[in-house]
Amino acid sequence: NLGPISLPLLGNVLQLVRDPLGVLQKWAVKYGPVFSFRMGPQDTIVVSDPKLVKELFSDINSTGRASNPVTHYFGDGYGIINNDGRIWESQRRYTLRKLRDAGVFKSSIEGFIMEEAATLTNFFQQNVGKPISGIKLYNGPVVNALWRTISGRDCVNRTADSGLFFASFLRHIAPGFFGWTNWVNSVDSFYELIDKAVEKHLENFDPNNPRDFIDNYLVEMQNSKDSTSNMDTGEKYLKAIVGDLFLAGAETSATTLSFATLYLIHNSDAQRKAQQEIDRVVGSRPISLSDKPLLPYTEAVLMETLRLSSITPLGVPHQMLADTVFHGFFLPKGATVLASQFGIHHDSKIWGNDVNEFRPERFLSEDKPMWFGTMLLFLSVLEEDRV
Repeated sequence: NLGPISLPLLGNVLQLVRDPLGVLQKWAVKYGPVFSFRMGPQDTIVVSDPKLVKELFSDINSTGRASNPVTHYFGDGYGIINNDGRIWESQRRYTLRKLRDAGVFKSSIEGFIMEEAATLTNFFQQNVGKPISGIKLYNGPVVNALWRTISGRDCVNRTADSGLFFASFLRHIAPGFFGWTNWVNSVDSFYELIDKAVEKHLENFDPNNPRDFIDNYLVEMQNSKDSTSNMDTGEKYLKAIVGDLFLAGAETSATTLSFATLYLIHNSDAQRKAQQEIDRVVGSRPISLSDKPLLPYTEAVLMETLRLSSITPLGVPHQMLADTVFHGFFLPKGATVLASQFGIHHDSKIWGNDVNEFRPERFLSEDKPMWFGTMLLFLSVLEEDRV
């Protein structure tokens, strides 16, 4: 396969120290949309074309997971993130179906979201003209909305002084930053919360009236015809999947909202256009999911935020489960595969020469309608196990 020459043992690590994303972009230009390099002794394949990403990650042979002590600690080897092949495929499809049954993709969860949004709005109103920290501003509301959808209950308590939320485990999302011991203790506390939630659901479980994601999952467990499955194994998968949803969804969603705030502060024209559109369509009433088709510019702001921020620049690393020939490239079993989401989102051939500028209008042009941007942004994140 095409790629840079590597050193024995070190591979190409030294070339990636200062600006890894920039170097990967340069290599994509030089070697093409599929190239290989070595991280130490590990063969690594990078794909930087959205259509090729979709095609490759639709192949069951590319769904392997490299050994990772951090993600393995979440769920003790169960769930979605820690599995690959057929188990990963079935659990991912199964989870998506149960989330739909719980109303995650419907307006039935809108009340949860609106309550959290109202609390956040009140916080802003109480702090007009005052400096506030925007780094973890959205973590609490996002976590609470997600947890209420999954379990039907609040996850974290509102603090009287700030009007926002706090949970101790949120501070330890990155173990290297805070130390392994603190991180492990925080994760253990989080799984105690999950254990209690599942036990509470089992105590008053009514299969004819599922209330949330946990209930819907329990219904499926009860109706399962899989002879290799049992209640104990099913509960372990359920608890691990709940953890997966938080690991993959809470921090990324909150960070995306933080970036949207940052970009709008620095781009007052875009902020004004979005506000004018919302005022014209929504007026003084609360905004609703049903307003989405009537708010194309606001939607474009969100799409541009996802593109420019690229908060998961290389996605979740995959591992090849078998030797595979892909568009003439040999992908050996055990090789790590990365989707260059940052490269795709900053490709001037797709987006034009102003790829580093925040310009929502790029999603509204006739040659790049909204569905085109949606396709590019989300084909490249198909490998991620967040919903």
